[in-house]
Amino acid sequence: MIRYETGDLATLTDATCNCGRPGRVVDRLDGRQEDYVVTRRGAQLGRLDHIFKDMVNIREAQIRQSKPGHMTLHVVRGSRYGQEDEQRLYRETVKRVDNQIDFKIEYVETLPRTAQGKLRFVVSDVGHEFCHTNDRRNSPVENEMCEYPAR
Repeated sequence: MIRYETGDLATLTDATCNCGRPGRVVDRLDGRQEDYVVTRRGAQLGRLDHIFKDMVNIREAQIRQSKPGHMTLHVVRGSRYGQEDEQRLYRETVKRVDNQIDFKIEYVETLPRTAQGKLRFVVSDVGHEFCHTNDRRNSPVENEMCEYPAR
């Protein structure tokens, strides 16, 4: 892999390659780099794809975060999506984020793709330099369909 950005995470080793060529050696591939969401207190939550596991009436979904402690689930509904699906989506989300993140569900027709045509599961605009705070932000949320404040 020469100057190729894959988004994969790897562990490098100081060992040299048996072929004798110079360069860095990858010990193992650790998985795909993915954005995470940030709680009000600054904790980083990842692996939220399980929220949508087995939800056959959701065509596509994406989590977006523009400020700590709040996220929006963008959902492209399938033709059979109904109230029971929304209730299950709510329960699964609460299971994973508990009272650490307020969230809302927003229904959309399509989800944006990257320049490579890929769908990113989590899109976060929260910078890595986020300062840890315990205060809740009580700004009004505009135009949402379903808002679920943390318990």
